[in-house]
Amino acid sequence: MNLDIEIPNRNFHELCNVIKWKEAPHTYNKEELQAKSIADALYNNMTLDPDDVLKRSHSCAHGKEETFNYLLLGKSDEELQNDVSQIYHCHSCYIFLPGEYYILSNRLLREGNYLQWLTLLQNLKHLFLQSALILELKAEQHFLAILHNLEKYHFEYPKTMAALIREYWFEWSQQVSVNLHSYTLNEDNDYYKSFLQIQRQGELKYNNWKTHLKVHVKVIFEKLRICFTKQELTRWAATLKQRDGRKDVHSEAYNKLTKLIKDYIINKYNAAYLDIDTGDFDYLILVIDILLNDEEPNVSKLESAIKTIINNIKNNTYKWYPTLDSNSIANLNTMINAITHMGDSGKLLLEKESKLCHIVYEGWNATPENDLYDKLQSECFIFCCQLLLISASEAFNDEIEREVFWKKVTDSLFRQIHVCDNKYFIERYYKHVLILAALIINQKYKKGEMEFLNKIKMEIIDENIQKEIISQVLHRIFIFFSFKRTCHHFEGLPIGMGKVYLIAHNCIRN
Repeated sequence: MNLDIEIPNRNFHELCNVIKWKEAPHTYNKEELQAKSIADALYNNMTLDPDDVLKRSHSCAHGKEETFNYLLLGKSDEELQNDVSQIYHCHSCYIFLPGEYYILSNRLLREGNYLQWLTLLQNLKHLFLQSALILELKAEQHFLAILHNLEKYHFEYPKTMAALIREYWFEWSQQVSVNLHSYTLNEDNDYYKSFLQIQRQGELKYNNWKTHLKVHVKVIFEKLRICFTKQELTRWAATLKQRDGRKDVHSEAYNKLTKLIKDYIINKYNAAYLDIDTGDFDYLILVIDILLNDEEPNVSKLESAIKTIINNIKNNTYKWYPTLDSNSIANLNTMINAITHMGDSGKLLLEKESKLCHIVYEGWNATPENDLYDKLQSECFIFCCQLLLISASEAFNDEIEREVFWKKVTDSLFRQIHVCDNKYFIERYYKHVLILAALIINQKYKKGEMEFLNKIKMEIIDENIQKEIISQVLHRIFIFFSFKRTCHHFEGLPIGMGKVYLIAHNCIRN
């Protein structure tokens, strides 16, 4: 039985089925023999017509006109990089090259002939074809050797090809974790006893892989630095966001790898050399994390980054929604950590921006209708920052100062809700700010909780929104804080809202 199959590249069940299949003798058909013959010829002479390869390739997702007419010749290396992510994620997995190129690629990789493999990659010319060939990389040493040779031998469009390799490496690393995890599943099966040895090997490889993953990220990023600046790698890493609310193996592998990449950048890169004049919110948040990781964070840069974020939200350069998923909370907490580090100047900055972002719904000098939406984003963003600042232990000198600040912010919030006659604004924006406020008061000022809930009852006329706020609050408390409390009395609350509150509490207790 032939067992020379790279275990990380298949899950346990796939591997068993492949082995069963390989036990039977295989006979080559006419097309396979022809493909092998062409591959042998290409091995000795890499001269090929990329347009001919394009014509003979197949797409199982789109028509050829839609997929293949996007020719990328004539663009610079810098311009092509902007197209890489879309091309890779939208098309590469659905393109099938002529069989001879897979045969040739496997032979070159098996022999360690990486220079020849890169020559093949370059000669394909079209990014669609190159991205399909890159999917044939099967091991960590392939990625390292390919990136090393890419710069060493001065290939055309090195950044573009490196960007394609980087995208696939990220997917491949996740898949290795997922596949190896399948070897750890203890379940009854009808597999051959000989497969148990493979399962034990897979379990060992999985444990080694988990231990090695941090180093794996480090060595890959060191190789990527051959082609990319720290600025470029930081911008790419900032596009990776945690998958919230999903506990499947794929999401866990993705989240772990994403965290390791960002941790590497935070610990290894110096923000002093990173640009902060940008509209990219996620990138600026990562820059702030890098700054805060320094022994003595640059307060001036922190302030500049925060101002850039706020200005971009005010100018609608960046769309911000007051959602309470893990990414949003993490980003807001990073902002608060920076503002807290700035001391009194941070609180003054928020206070100043709060006045500038304040919506005037009625009366003299009312905010123009065309500006309402943009101002609403920035106003709610500042509200969220102010509320989270209250939960920061080092943000205030004493509890009296903290309570005064809380009352000032929440009074302003309820005033805005009171005069706002746009139900959509309340449902889509103010509601989430209220949920965040309720979470904070539950954690910090339980004595004022009933007063706060009564204010919600008074200002939020729609009972469905009332119920949603309370249920969301308790749901978040349960999930994010695992906080168990005893049941309270609910005098003054509407029956429907009190019932939701009581049921949710009982669920938590049980």
